Amino acid sequence: MDRNQLVADLTSRLKRLERDGDLDAVLGDDALMAVYRLLPLATRPAANGALRVSDPGAVIEIGFLHWYRYLVSPEPDGVADFQNAVELFSSFYLVTPDVLPRPLRAYLDAVGGLNGVRAKGPNWPGPASALVQWLTLENDPASYRGAFEAAELLQCRLVPGVERLPDYPLRLAQMGKAYMTAFARGNPQCLEAATRHLRQAAERMDASQPGWATAHGDAGTALLAHYDRTRDRADLEAAIAHLTEAVEGASRDPAASLTSWLTNLGLAERKLYELSEDRALLDRAIDHLTRSVDRLSKEAQANPSHQEQLFSARLNLGGVLVRRCQQLGDAEALDSAIGHLRLVVEQTPREHPQFSTALAGLADALQTRFQRKRNRADVDEVIGRLGDMDFEKPSSFSMLSFTFLARYQEFGQKADLEMSIAHGKAALHLSNVDDPGHLGYSINLAKALQARHQLGKEIDDLDLAISRLRGALSQARPNDPDVGLAQLNLGHLLNERAGLPAGESHRSAAQEAFTKAAATPGLGTAFRLNAQFSLARSLDGQGRHREACDAYEAAIDEVPHLLPRDLDRVDAEQQLEHLQFLSVDAAACALKTEDPVRALRFLEQGRSIFLSQLLELRPDLQELRLRAPELADRFDAARQRLGTARPTAEGPQNWEHRRAAARDLDVLLMQIRALPGFTDFLAAPTLPDLLKAAADGPVVVVNVGEHRADALLIRTDGIHCVPLPGLSRETLHPLAIEFLRALMNVANPSLSSDQRLALQDNLTDVLEWLWDVVCHPVLTALGITGRPAPGMPPPRVWWVPTGLLTLLPLHAAGHHHTRTTDTPDTVLDRVTSSYATTVRALAHARSMPDTPASGAASDTTLAVAMTDTPGLSPLPGADAEVESIRRLLPGTRILADSRVTRDSVLSALALHRRVHFACHAGGDLSAPSDAHLRLYDGPLSVGDLLIYSGCCRRG
Repeated sequence: MDRNQLVADLTSRLKRLERDGDLDAVLGDDALMAVYRLLPLATRPAANGALRVSDPGAVIEIGFLHWYRYLVSPEPDGVADFQNAVELFSSFYLVTPDVLPRPLRAYLDAVGGLNGVRAKGPNWPGPASALVQWLTLENDPASYRGAFEAAELLQCRLVPGVERLPDYPLRLAQMGKAYMTAFARGNPQCLEAATRHLRQAAERMDASQPGWATAHGDAGTALLAHYDRTRDRADLEAAIAHLTEAVEGASRDPAASLTSWLTNLGLAERKLYELSEDRALLDRAIDHLTRSVDRLSKEAQANPSHQEQLFSARLNLGGVLVRRCQQLGDAEALDSAIGHLRLVVEQTPREHPQFSTALAGLADALQTRFQRKRNRADVDEVIGRLGDMDFEKPSSFSMLSFTFLARYQEFGQKADLEMSIAHGKAALHLSNVDDPGHLGYSINLAKALQARHQLGKEIDDLDLAISRLRGALSQARPNDPDVGLAQLNLGHLLNERAGLPAGESHRSAAQEAFTKAAATPGLGTAFRLNAQFSLARSLDGQGRHREACDAYEAAIDEVPHLLPRDLDRVDAEQQLEHLQFLSVDAAACALKTEDPVRALRFLEQGRSIFLSQLLELRPDLQELRLRAPELADRFDAARQRLGTARPTAEGPQNWEHRRAAARDLDVLLMQIRALPGFTDFLAAPTLPDLLKAAADGPVVVVNVGEHRADALLIRTDGIHCVPLPGLSRETLHPLAIEFLRALMNVANPSLSSDQRLALQDNLTDVLEWLWDVVCHPVLTALGITGRPAPGMPPPRVWWVPTGLLTLLPLHAAGHHHTRTTDTPDTVLDRVTSSYATTVRALAHARSMPDTPASGAASDTTLAVAMTDTPGLSPLPGADAEVESIRRLLPGTRILADSRVTRDSVLSALALHRRVHFACHAGGDLSAPSDAHLRLYDGPLSVGDLLIYSGCCRRG
């Protein structure tokens, strides 16, 4: 063939490669034969041994053939072709550089032309992937230009046909890395291509191939960055899947970046947790971030360059630990978070771009702990650290406003209140309506102005707070995550204003705001419940009792969704504390409509839910987990998603997920109630169910509402209301405190006899008052006006007190100096008293099979006596008490003194139908479920007993 035919053959081969992916067109031996024939026709030897170009067009075609052979050769081949391409193109580099392939020209620019290539040695740069890495990472690292050159080079390497080569996944990975580097160096347009190529590389690579873990780690990292742009949950789930593969396969990959993958995996899991409220994700995020911090702490000691990664990992770990505390009440996690975040803040220069983020994270953690423990040092630290900053962001001013207000509310220093208002105004001055936090800043300022009004009674402050919040709401985006919270706060402001001069017109506006807040999709359950409760109270105070009952019912229906199942019991009690009057006020409102049945249902539903939330003993929930565990898990997940206090910083996307969770919960309730036997799941008890509880004697539910008190008498023929006009919260509260104080001190040996007699008089006064205002009217309505007839057992009465009445002994009420008369005014001499937590619990206990526990005697009693308790005063009458029980109930087993341990009591409970304790007891009014019996080796709480009982029943 002549020169033209040989050039045409090379040109055809290059086109076959580019068009058809025909690798053999350039890699076959016949292609080299064509080069060997054409090269002598296009060049001639020079005196220095180099080639002198005589036919530029032919030499360019030969150069491109070697260049493409280099690009498409399987790794690690092709190095000789690279050298040949450099030699052939070097003649054109200084004169007409545009004829060179752009990546090759960039390489020659960087190394100083042909002499630079020769200086690096005959095997530089090695295979094509090595050139890619060099262009990406070393050539002009301050810009993304080199990464673009690498991407172009890689695009050439991805000609059709190379997908059949074993190194094709590596080529995809290299191209993805090049684009990812360009993205990291400031070109956001490259993220899409980086994500696409890195995912393809990971999905095509076999687990046995070198670099498999790295491919998955790179893909996961790109997907995480892609999620931050798109907020597409599928990206986040894919990122977690790839990063999990990378972490698990790191031990087989010499190039593994395990620490980086652990950090990114933990961060991705935390982000997905915010969307799903899946507790397992939060736990895994903490585990992975903790492992990352541990590894980086060691690496940073040997190599200070790892400090930046350690900063990021600690910051993320601290944020996740704070979230765990906020959602699940884990105090240890919060303390650990503060420790990590303090280290970040104290070891990071203020000029660092992420310093303000770290400081905000520490402030959030300290504020969270202050809200739980009320330790002034925490809030002082927040103000001290934030107060020294030069602020430019409105969020910083708003955070200080919130913190000053919290400190004022706890410690009452007016200067803090003024600082809160000043910083709140500054936050709004620096922000505008387009600022995502503008509505939240307005809420904080409104709360501070409301607090100043409550301090000084200046109506202007309240009016300004209302005006500011209304204005912010009018300009807010419809999907702003703070809209519901703002409506709730506006409702409280308007409701307060309605009680002031010329304020009645604000009441209907307050009710409208509460209604809007409760209807806001995605608003946290606690806030939605607050809105319904506040609406109900407002309507009730207006005399619109039937409408108020509907609002009370809606509020009570929210309580089952309020708390995650695994929330610490003390934290659950703190969350429920402000709702202690919900069911009793609802019942009192229902009685104003002359509907005692609805009143009792309110009491039962509310109190049963509260107890089940604290002790996890709700029978219908237990039954659902046994009968339909998958449905129960979905129901719990939806409850947890809605139980979050407020929408998080994830923004509108997370708000939409929470809105979807609300819809999911409604659908799940419908599905559950469609199951056989679950028609009344989480619903108020029916009247027939309540009346069953009175089969063994009347049940008396005593309710003390905000404006009235009543006793509901339950008999098998119906429910009757007995008004108790002498009973109110205002009178009950001081008497309950007086009674408890006297009871605690009456046996104090350090008091004089006169002091102890005075305390005994106090106890007597309270017992007589209880008779006069509660027990006498109730027993009279029941027709029990004196002692039982001779030879007849006294009738049994079941007492179900509410609120502070649960602290007082209704069974001991009376004028005890009348006990020797024919008609004693004492409960003890007229009836046998028993107590129940709720009517429903009593009915449920009655429905249990009348058979003993497995392994128990047919009808046995356990009696526990502690005459001597370590650290407490003796109880000399305890032995006689249990002996009297054994005389009444032959076969009673007695445990006494040193044998009364926690384990021995819990073991014995499973073998006996009844138990009687004669021992010391204690409790904490701020944590009712920690009320306890004092055994030989320590306390046995009421919660422990109930949980044990529930477990036995389930077994």
